[in-house]
Amino acid sequence: MNSNCKSFKGVGLTAIVCLTFVAAVGQTPATLNGKKKPPQVHGPALRTERGNYSFRGLQVPIGQVSPAIEIPISNGGDVPLTGVSAVTHGDFVVTGTSCSGQLPAGETEKSRCAVSVAFRPTASGPRTGDLTIAANGALPMVVPLDAGIPVDFGSVPMGETSVVVVWLQTAGPLTGSVTGPFAMALQAPYTYGSIDGITFAPSSSGAPSNGALGLLLQFKATALGTQTGTVTLSDGTTYALTASVPDGL
Repeated sequence: MNSNCKSFKGVGLTAIVCLTFVAAVGQTPATLNGKKKPPQVHGPALRTERGNYSFRGLQVPIGQVSPAIEIPISNGGDVPLTGVSAVTHGDFVVTGTSCSGQLPAGETEKSRCAVSVAFRPTASGPRTGDLTIAANGALPMVVPLDAGIPVDFGSVPMGETSVVVVWLQTAGPLTGSVTGPFAMALQAPYTYGSIDGITFAPSSSGAPSNGALGLLLQFKATALGTQTGTVTLSDGTTYALTASVPDGL
């Protein structure tokens, strides 16, 4: 898993926008928004796009199933892919797939499909696993998954502010409420967001391609120690938040 983080500093402010994505080991992920895609591989090859495939921060009761995340799959080779299968490991389940039959070669809609994965915890605490995609003659593709880990703003000096973005697998509309020393806003991709007068733009190069909403979260350090809170959206989804304010003395 990789994170593309950018910091924006001003007087008493450090805004950090982090976009998380995963891709198959040893393969170059496809870029988005019409940018150059990786060259086609000779032979059968599986590929996935950039996206946020993490359930990090999502709070789900033991035994219940979270909203699903859709993971796009494509044929990155010059021969058709057959026998495409998807298997989860850990506390995750496949809830649906459009990957049936064969995926023709070439960058066309017919050479793409998707697998929907949900988080189903069997115990409390951090949970990790993966989605393994396989096809006849192709190297398996492993997509790491995690859940039960709060959205972490990291260590924020007293008086400064940190902002992170969580991409939601929905186009909305949604509303939400927040507890603790945090603030939030909901923005569509590629648009400017503002919280408490702090304005910034999520990077379009790291956003999912399915029209997902960006959940913009802000933490302002006003007290020392570990700070926690939650965000609850109108669809019932809840995220856990955490931040730390160190003693500078």
